[in-house]
Amino acid sequence: RTRTLNLFEPRWLNMIDSLGATPNETPESGYQFGCVTCTNKFYSAIDVNGVEGRYADVIFKKEGAMASLTSLTEGARPSGDRKVTATIEKKGSFVVDENYLSVMDDGYL
Repeated sequence: RTRTLNLFEPRWLNMIDSLGATPNETPESGYQFGCVTCTNKFYSAIDVNGVEGRYADVIFKKEGAMASLTSLTEGARPSGDRKVTATIEKKGSFVVDENYLSVMDDGYL
């Protein structure tokens, strides 16, 4: 199964950049990442060392899918801000173990 992702939020741009793929070229098959469907999330503001921070409860399915990047195209939104169009293909599934799941500083799991 193939999906096209239109990425423009900084956290998703950082995630796709972390793969190391070169835009506008056909990526090698080594660019893979896990995808997990989140069925619900709840955000709340909390105090973190005297500064307001965000807290999120994320509810996700226990089975994820491995995705392989098949194309990556760099572009711009009408505002001039960066956007990336990525095509991914499902390459299998995995069981999510929340003991090994963590949030990256950029905001993605």
